[in-house]
Amino acid sequence: MTPHPGAPMRVKTCFMAISLLSSVACASVESTDVRTSGIYASFEAKGANDGTTKVHAELTVGENSNTYLDLTGEDTLTATQGDESKSMSRNNLGSIVWYESVFSTNEEGTTFNIAFERGEDENAPNSEVSLPAPFDLTVPTEGDEFSMSADKITVAWNNITDDPMTLLVSGNCFYGITENIVTDQGVFVIEAARLEPIDPTTGDMCTATLTLTRERDGEIDEAYGEGGRFKGRQVRTVTITVAP
Repeated sequence: MTPHPGAPMRVKTCFMAISLLSSVACASVESTDVRTSGIYASFEAKGANDGTTKVHAELTVGENSNTYLDLTGEDTLTATQGDESKSMSRNNLGSIVWYESVFSTNEEGTTFNIAFERGEDENAPNSEVSLPAPFDLTVPTEGDEFSMSADKITVAWNNITDDPMTLLVSGNCFYGITENIVTDQGVFVIEAARLEPIDPTTGDMCTATLTLTRERDGEIDEAYGEGGRFKGRQVRTVTITVAP
């Protein structure tokens, strides 16, 4: 942590239960107490199938940190797309603090910038990313039913590109999986028995959410001394029903 010299560090803490078996402690600090050189920036521009893009920003005290910056004083985050600039709105869950803006486009190559302007320390105005191509998740369709042990689950989409993709499958009656799709062929098959029931003796059915993400890396302003990442993503989801 790199506080301004002579200033007391003002910290809010929280303790968030993630499950019965795990938890995470977090804290927030006023941004005016931390120099830009001590900040890690985590930015995302996420295109949705309704034609919009949500731009999301988190600033933390160092990488892999649960200490979030809460903007105070003259510190601001501004998201820009083309000629349109928006002051990013503050959101929080306890001491987890983030900032967002929404734009009415999700086209491939659309560029988004996030500028961090400061009253008394170094600005970081030049973080930028461009969106990968949008796509439609065509198979499976909402509500389709599958047997985890007997059925293959074919996932298909349109608009093939060279950008990498990730498939996440989550639910409460099986162990979730993540598949990295390095070569985009417009289809990926989840083999039978790839999804493992948490308790196969119960025969429980549940909803499974398939989240398919196409991703592109952007650039983070070098003024962030702890580094960061700016991801451009297109994200599509579908829910199905699975049984043992």
